[in-house]
Amino acid sequence: MLISEGIYLYLLTADDGARLWIDGNLFFDVWEPGSVSLVQKGIRLDAGVHTFVVEYHEGTGRARVVLWGRTGE
Repeated sequence: MLISEGIYLYLLTADDGARLWIDGNLFFDVWEPGSVSLVQKGIRLDAGVHTFVVEYHEGTGRARVVLWGRTGE
């Protein structure tokens, strides 16, 4: 993903668990079976292309994983 340099706010919610990796660095690790988790963090990124990877785990019940991102802090 090509972006401008700056601070970006990312929010991740998951039921049962999820992880967010940016450029091989782990930023969120909410691997908690049986609960809905919501985490947020401001992350400074350099201008250029970045790789985002979301790992997701669903144990039982309804599946849900959502990743939001926006500029600024």
